[in-house]
Amino acid sequence: MSRTACRIFLIALIMAGDLEGCAALNDKCDSKDQAADLVATGCSRDAQITAAARAELLQHADLNASGPITVRTRNGVVYLSGLVATELQKEDAESLVAQMDNVKRVINNIAVSNSVP
Repeated sequence: MSRTACRIFLIALIMAGDLEGCAALNDKCDSKDQAADLVATGCSRDAQITAAARAELLQHADLNASGPITVRTRNGVVYLSGLVATELQKEDAESLVAQMDNVKRVINNIAVSNSVP
C-alpha cells in the first residue's frame, strides 16, 4: 500500500471512529514512515509498537527469507513468532525489536528451521 493510500485509509478510519482499525492497519502499513503515521492517528501504543516492529523486521530481508515473522504486542510486551533459518537470525530479530522505543520485553517464539540457507 502506498504511503498516500495508507494515509487516506487512516483518515477514513478516524472519521468513521473505528478504533479497532489501528490493528488492521498493522497488516497494511509496513514501512517506517507508515508506522509513524499511526502515531498521528491516536492508535494505541501497542498498535504503534507492532507496526514499527514489523517495519523494522521487513528492512532485514534475511529474517523474512523463511516466511514472515508475526508480531503481536500487548501492554508493551512484544511477541514474535514465525520461522527463520538460523539461531542467529532468531536472536537478531529479538535484538532489533528489544531496542525499539516503548518495548518493555520481547517474548521470542520464533522457530529455527535447522536448515542451511
